[in-house]
Amino acid sequence: MPGKASHDAQGIPTAGAFWLANVLADVLFGPGYLPATAAFLPLTRLAITRAAALNGIPSIMFGWLYWKRGLEPAMAAHFSADLALHVLLPAVPQWFQS
Repeated sequence: MPGKASHDAQGIPTAGAFWLANVLADVLFGPGYLPATAAFLPLTRLAITRAAALNGIPSIMFGWLYWKRGLEPAMAAHFSADLALHVLLPAVPQWFQS
């Protein structure tokens, strides 16, 4: 039986339980991006803070999308963001070369 603090009468997680889980997932999985950051620059406090912010903000947004719309829209948004960041954005300078 779900707890009163974490679920409502219908068994749906409360907003507080959702945000706690969303932020906790971000904090636990966020360090997984540090090796990619280390490939580009030394891991100083500023670099780690930058990586945490640049990965944490979208993570929270994708979690919110999952909560409101479901798994497929959250996955599609994540895929689209990765496609734009890792495929389209690196190609932009080539578009302007003569």
